Amino acid sequence: MAKGKHPEGGASLKCIELPPFSMPGELELLRQAKANFELFLATTPDFVYFKDRLHRFTYASNAFAQLTGFDNWHQLIGKTDFDIFAEDHAKLYFDSEREVIQQGKTLTELEEPYYDTEQQLCWVSSSKRPLRDEDGEVIGLFGISRDITRVKKLEAEIKYRDLHDRLTDLPNRYFYEQHAAAFIKQYDDAERIPAVMCINLDNFRELNDEHGTDVGNAVLKILARRLRATLRNRDLLCRFDSDEFVALVSPFRKRVGLDLIAQRFLLACSKPVVFRHHIVRVTCSVGIALCHRDALTAEGLLSSASTALTQAKQQGKNSYVGD
Repeated sequence: MAKGKHPEGGASLKCIELPPFSMPGELELLRQAKANFELFLATTPDFVYFKDRLHRFTYASNAFAQLTGFDNWHQLIGKTDFDIFAEDHAKLYFDSEREVIQQGKTLTELEEPYYDTEQQLCWVSSSKRPLRDEDGEVIGLFGISRDITRVKKLEAEIKYRDLHDRLTDLPNRYFYEQHAAAFIKQYDDAERIPAVMCINLDNFRELNDEHGTDVGNAVLKILARRLRATLRNRDLLCRFDSDEFVALVSPFRKRVGLDLIAQRFLLACSKPVVFRHHIVRVTCSVGIALCHRDALTAEGLLSSASTALTQAKQQGKNSYVGD
C-alpha cells in the first residue's frame, strides 16, 4: 500500500501525567470509564478514531484498525494517515482535518474514499469534531466514519439505469441530452466536424405484429450490438425509441468517412437475424446532420438528422440522406 509523507513532520509524543486522586472512588470510576471506553473501541463496527494536533492517532476502534490492515488499534498509536493510506487519500483526509484542528470546525456527512485490504475502492460517510482542553483550545479531533459503499454502488446503479436503455444497455435519450453538447464542443475545429446520425428500422411495427414482441426485442438487441460494432470507440450510440437509434459520430477528415459509416449501418441491419426458429430480415434508414457553425446545438443537430431521416424514408427506405 502506498504511503505518503506527513506535510507537518512528526514531533515526539509526550506523556501526560494524571493528577493524584484524593478519593479511591474517583480512581475506580476512572478505571471503569477506561474499561468501558476500550470495550467500545473493541466492539463498535464503526470506524472511530481520535487524533492529536499533529494528526497522529491516539485511539481508534478495532474495526478501523482492521480496515487499515492492523490487528488492533494499539498498533495505530502515533501513526498518521500518511503512514497508512494511499497518498492521494491521506492528503484528502489531512486537508479536511486541518479545518477541524486549526479552525475548530465541525464536519458532518463528509463522503471520503478509501481502499480496502483487497484494494477495492470503497466509501465512508464521516463526521469530525474538534477536541478541546479545559481552556477551550483545540487539542485534536474525534472522528467517526461509517461505510456507505453499498449505498454508493446502489446510487451508481440507479443513475446508470436512468441513463441507459434496459433492453439494449445503450445510452438513452436522457444520456444524449446530458452529454451531446459536451461531445460536440470538444471538436471546435472547422476542419473536424462531428455529426449526428438518426437510424430507424424500416417496418419494425409489422415485424412485431407478425412474430411477436419476444422476437422483436431479440432483433433490437442483436441490431444494437451490430450498430455499436460499426462505430469507433470514441463514437456514441443511443437508443431513443423502440426502433430508433441516434449516433454521435466524432469527426472524419473527409466526408466520405460518414458515408462509409452510414453504408455500414445499412449493411448491419440488412443481414438476416436468427432467433430460435425465426429468420428475420429488416432494413434501416439513416439521416445525417453535420455540425455546421449555424447548427452547433445538440437539439438543432438532432432535428436536422431527423429531417434527413424522413427524406430517406420517403425515397424508398434502406437508404441514407445527409446534408
